[in-house]
Amino acid sequence: MEKYERLKIENQNGLLLVQGSCLIEGKTYTNRFLLHSGYSGGILLDDAFAAKAGVDGKISITDESSLKDTFGHTIRVKKGILPVFVLGSSKISNVSAGFFAGAIGAQKMSVMGSEILKRFNIIFDIANNDLYIALRRA
Repeated sequence: MEKYERLKIENQNGLLLVQGSCLIEGKTYTNRFLLHSGYSGGILLDDAFAAKAGVDGKISITDESSLKDTFGHTIRVKKGILPVFVLGSSKISNVSAGFFAGAIGAQKMSVMGSEILKRFNIIFDIANNDLYIALRRA
């Protein structure tokens, strides 16, 4: 039988957020992540968190592209590999992580997508603001 771990979730008008941590170069950076099964990636870091953690230059970048906003400004999108992501007591290695380089303010919330969520069996207890997770066995 799987052992579930209880985590607290924050319900912001139906948006469910949970605390997670990124381990980068031996340091732990903790943040709130929106649980978003519609996002197929691993994590998408909000601009303030990405800047604070200094992600650009500290993780291995695998892809870079540019987008233009409605004002014609170029926004650089970078994707890389986060060495370790921690959710509760579970550590997941080599997680894809995206962030917007040099565009502070565009991405206001960090997102945890299905690449991570599918690794867990998850039970939501919204009434008590609890999330129960159990890492799936391969």
